[in-house]
Amino acid sequence: MDPFWPQQTNGPSLSHNRPYRERTKDSPFDLEIRSPLRRGPPAPRLTHRAKLEENKYGTEVQVDANGPPLGWVSHSGVVEPAETVAAYGARGQAVKGVCRAGGCNRRVELEPEALCQAGLGLLSMRQVKGLWRCQRIDGCGLDFHNEPPLHPLRLDQFIGRPNVRVRLRCRGDGCKFFRVWRVEEMIAGLTKRRHGDGRTEIEKLGAMMKTPCSLCKRSNWTADILWVSTDTMGWKALGERSFEQRGAG
Repeated sequence: MDPFWPQQTNGPSLSHNRPYRERTKDSPFDLEIRSPLRRGPPAPRLTHRAKLEENKYGTEVQVDANGPPLGWVSHSGVVEPAETVAAYGARGQAVKGVCRAGGCNRRVELEPEALCQAGLGLLSMRQVKGLWRCQRIDGCGLDFHNEPPLHPLRLDQFIGRPNVRVRLRCRGDGCKFFRVWRVEEMIAGLTKRRHGDGRTEIEKLGAMMKTPCSLCKRSNWTADILWVSTDTMGWKALGERSFEQRGAG
């Protein structure tokens, strides 16, 4: 029985594209009636890159060839980890949970690739976490945390992209100072000082900066990636000058 079609209780069953015979009141002849074809929504058009990832992660996720690396998205102009299960699988990032409730030693490990194979790739990881919580009267004490990704964001993933900049922000109390560099300039500076190279992870970049902030005189930096979509009117009109309002390029 097809779960998406209601079962006929009074009358003939309309099985998919299968004829049935019905005797009418006005005619002694049997009439053969064929149910209409049921067509689902058209399949999404996948880019070449998405087709390569489709079999790997068990789900159809459309990927923009000109967008951030697989598993990441641009939110308000900053590249951040995407929250879907398929994105966790692309980053190779497992999620583990430990129950903090008294008398419970329950442990959970969510493997994104296995979840994608089960058809959950398009759900957010937050939704999947909720499926594993128990129904204790005093509330579930399951505390989740993300493991470090096996495929983190690196500098060399953005080489040759004029719509990308590296931003270093000061994390001092109340300090909002920041600087912006081209990716190639940052790699050249790291290589010259032998602090890193193109394989340097963005998350570890801030800790490599030892120069004090020019405002608060503290050395407490964090790094992120600024991304301007090349499809916007602002980029088409200004190009790389779009970054001038965010700091020196």
